[in-house]
Amino acid sequence: LLSLAIIWPLLAAGYGLKVLPWSFLPPVILLSAISWIACRRLGLLPPKIGLSDISPARIRELFKLGADFFLINVGTQLLEASQLMIVSRTMGLTAAATWSVSTKLFTLIYQLTAKVENTAIVFFSEMMVRGEHEKLQASFRKMYQFTGSLAVCGMLWAVAVNPYFVGVWAGSDVLWPSVNNWLIAALLIINLLLRCHTDFAMHTKKVGLLRFLFFFESLAFVAAALWAAPRFGFVGILVA
Repeated sequence: LLSLAIIWPLLAAGYGLKVLPWSFLPPVILLSAISWIACRRLGLLPPKIGLSDISPARIRELFKLGADFFLINVGTQLLEASQLMIVSRTMGLTAAATWSVSTKLFTLIYQLTAKVENTAIVFFSEMMVRGEHEKLQASFRKMYQFTGSLAVCGMLWAVAVNPYFVGVWAGSDVLWPSVNNWLIAALLIINLLLRCHTDFAMHTKKVGLLRFLFFFESLAFVAAALWAAPRFGFVGILVA
């Protein structure tokens, strides 16, 4: 809300897109300050450590884990960021604008539903540390079922509402077939359920083949989408 309150008047005043980066700076500073103050008042800041508390083995462990997460994030970012670039490169800027507007509602539902798992994983980590395996299994099962239920209900709602949303947001002349809505809904439901498993595995620090899976998945998508987009349009990208 703070970012919106900053960016809207600046854009209306004609300052252009160059003010976008600066609109994110005050909210980030404010959030960081509030988080630090809250952690300090609650006594959650870690104690000071000396050089004797740092072991080479722990450094190697954290460095390896960080490298695994970095490779996973590279694959994830490539998978998500490449979609709009592929559309604009193969189908033109008008198609890119259509894609951007027509997928916004689904992206919003996806982000809201993913917050369930994002919040639960913090408590799961605490259960892992305490060795509460039975409680962890039961909690994960409930979270998985709740995420699946929200995903199905939310995506079905988005399929029904998205034509009106696109009409209001971009006008009735936007060419976005209804089959695309169903494809996106099915895709994001699967992604939300898959996310529950992959995030859980990452928090156990037993990353395994996930470090390569996300990266090669993104490469496979880019190759398939670049081939399919000129031939089948939006449907080709979504199927890919």
